[in-house]
Amino acid sequence: MNTVKNFKMVWALALAIILAPAVAARTETVSLSFGAKTWISSGSSDWSEGGVGGVPNVLSELKWVDVDSVVVELTAEAVYSRFILRIGGGVGDIGGGTFEDKDYAGDDRTQLFSDSLSTADEDGLLFVNGDVGYRLLGGQKGEGFLDLLFGSQYWKESYIATKGVQVTPATGAFADQGKGITEDFKWTSIRLGARGEIPLLQDLSFRGGVFFIPWSKFTLVDIHHLRTDLKQDPSFKASASGGFGFQIDAALTFDLGRYLLEGLSVEAGYQYWYLDSGDGDITSRSITAGDIKLPFNGATTTRHGATVGISYRFRL
Repeated sequence: MNTVKNFKMVWALALAIILAPAVAARTETVSLSFGAKTWISSGSSDWSEGGVGGVPNVLSELKWVDVDSVVVELTAEAVYSRFILRIGGGVGDIGGGTFEDKDYAGDDRTQLFSDSLSTADEDGLLFVNGDVGYRLLGGQKGEGFLDLLFGSQYWKESYIATKGVQVTPATGAFADQGKGITEDFKWTSIRLGARGEIPLLQDLSFRGGVFFIPWSKFTLVDIHHLRTDLKQDPSFKASASGGFGFQIDAALTFDLGRYLLEGLSVEAGYQYWYLDSGDGDITSRSITAGDIKLPFNGATTTRHGATVGISYRFRL
């Protein structure tokens, strides 16, 4: 997967960025931490468009449901005089799930005239985060902390639909059982939020964070491989700006310093991400009629699931 190579490059850059302030700061203590986390996640994405002039208000609606991914996430962080620099990202394959494509002749999803189901085949996802922040409270060993953070994120999910079956009208399996549809959902977002840690028992703490997404730039690239009336480079392309979303994570962490290595800890928790693009424009790329601009009603992407991780923190 090309995303793996890209992620390695991002990780190398993260190390360089994180270590730079430590080298420069000879008279101040710099806290560095590195972490690895596995996110056993399930996701969904959808989008819809209107007809010419907005009639009907929902012409086509496409949904990817229960698309699973085991994501490997790496992070690096530096805290210097309460100022925080954090960078990281994750990659994962996508497998399993269902793709549904519905078309309507009437407003408000009425007069359904086409409905097809496909298998969501393997592809992948990639995300990269970068945040700066300030530690408002705590930070010393055993006392917990509270941080405010501001940053950005790039998040891409890619899907492939195969083994399509036409449900309405009921004509059965498609003749060509190769790729039916491929789509890329790309999000570039601004995010702001807070995270903190609360000691519970000796060596055991609760850690959580909440990010609000006040703005994002969304793009969709779609290829309908079996549609001979549509171009293949791509068949549809959409964009929207604005929207909103949120990202929540919570975990129990256990400090292994007294048992194995000072600064080493493990965690188990849950993570939930949601983004909504808001409306925009979509271009249908017909071979005979050329490019046709239609109203884009918006897209959403959700991913959630259990997490397990390990981290190591030390001071220079």
